[in-house]
Amino acid sequence: MMLSGASIDKRGIVRNLLSVIQQGQPCGVDLSLRRVFDWTSAATIDFDNSNHTEKGAVTLAQGAHHVEFNEIVNIPLDCMDQIFVRSSLWPLGALLTAEVIDARHEGSLGALLDVRNQNGVVLYRNAKLGHITLHSIYRLSKNTLERDGAPDSGLDAKN
Repeated sequence: MMLSGASIDKRGIVRNLLSVIQQGQPCGVDLSLRRVFDWTSAATIDFDNSNHTEKGAVTLAQGAHHVEFNEIVNIPLDCMDQIFVRSSLWPLGALLTAEVIDARHEGSLGALLDVRNQNGVVLYRNAKLGHITLHSIYRLSKNTLERDGAPDSGLDAKN
């Protein structure tokens, strides 16, 4: 379930709105520009912010890169997931784009890492890049089960 702009404002979840009327939307709040920054050096991301110098770092130039995550998923029938960029990554000039993860998906996950920082990004082994969120499906409908496969796929619709 998503919160409306009015609900977000009423609960004080987003503050400093310039105009609740102009920025409030049915599924959230529009965010307005405060200022713009440019990068002056390569960004560094590791696992625990220790800035260690151990081997295992990779320097990525500006551009698109395919990344695969360590984690394996097994999504239940009554859920779907999304992957978002971690808040530590985007301010350094890199974006993460990934697919919606359908119910019953099992296996590895990957994403597109788009390095925009003209100086590049240094990633250490096991760097935390994304954040996966789980969304519970409100109501299951028998006519939508197994829609990606053949109608008679032989798979049951049980968890």
